[in-house]
Amino acid sequence: EKSREDVTGLSSVPVVLAHVNYADDADLNILAGSGASVAWCPRTHAYFDHPRRGEHPWRKMLAHCIPVCLATDSLASNPDLSLLREARHVLRCHPQTSPVVLMEMITTLPAQALGLSQQVGRLAAGFSADAILLPLDRSVGTDANAVCQAIVHNAPEPDAVWVMGRRVK
Repeated sequence: EKSREDVTGLSSVPVVLAHVNYADDADLNILAGSGASVAWCPRTHAYFDHPRRGEHPWRKMLAHCIPVCLATDSLASNPDLSLLREARHVLRCHPQTSPVVLMEMITTLPAQALGLSQQVGRLAAGFSADAILLPLDRSVGTDANAVCQAIVHNAPEPDAVWVMGRRVK
């Protein structure tokens, strides 16, 4: 069994690996023991026609307890840098995916990947207040799955944005 240092060359800093498009079961076992996270860019993956060569192993990664974060690559391979649009793309390609899991992949899992899970990634007392205000229909209610589904499926652009408690939009 390889250690985190064997795999990454680093022992104490958070390691986030980009893309990891073609990991097999042996690779996943190594990654699972390494403590590394993966930043997956679904629309970039599609842009470069990776699905034709094989499905991205993100579900297997999550099953191996490897944190997978939705990310954007660049405007060279994406029309925008919206994480919500990345989540929508995943849902279109994989309709059985839980919207709650997709929201975790753009909130709590990236915080964990960066070693900041006690500071950012969720709305809680003492956490940095990074937030967006989305205009959702009140009929959605307060059930987490229903709210996440409404956000991922069809939330428009945010009405307001706060970064570190300061309104920036």
